[in-house]
Amino acid sequence: MITIKCNPYHIEDKVMILGDAAHAMLPFNGQGMNAGFEDCQILSELLSLHNYDLRKVLPAFTNRRHKDAQIVSDLAKATFTIMKRHTSKKFLLRNKIDNLLNSIFPSWIVLSTEVAFSRNSYAECFARKQKQDKILYLALWSTLIVVFAFIVSVWARL
Repeated sequence: MITIKCNPYHIEDKVMILGDAAHAMLPFNGQGMNAGFEDCQILSELLSLHNYDLRKVLPAFTNRRHKDAQIVSDLAKATFTIMKRHTSKKFLLRNKIDNLLNSIFPSWIVLSTEVAFSRNSYAECFARKQKQDKILYLALWSTLIVVFAFIVSVWARL
């Protein structure tokens, strides 16, 4: 299995690649074909926006698409790595926490769901996930500090 990450996706205004030719990825997020369809949609939008001027369309496509294609390829590789370990307790626990938080706070995203069932770009999904990771990390450490302070205060009274 291979991953392909190209940049740019075009040569001047003569030729362009898209789909798996531009960003083949491991098949572990089920997003390869979806990313190819998104390429077509974005190309269509840019053709209309720039009146079919390929000197503008092709570089615009590369600029707009490259970051998302990199992220979805990296997510597929990360999913593959996790699946290789299959029973990663850390992964399973984090998945349960994300699902619990999503049921309590619907704005809390589950990355795999967000990637598969939203129209948000891969970059937006990944950025939201990183913010949530920081929130969770801060909440965990804050809780540990409070618990430690409580234990110390109880111990000091003895």
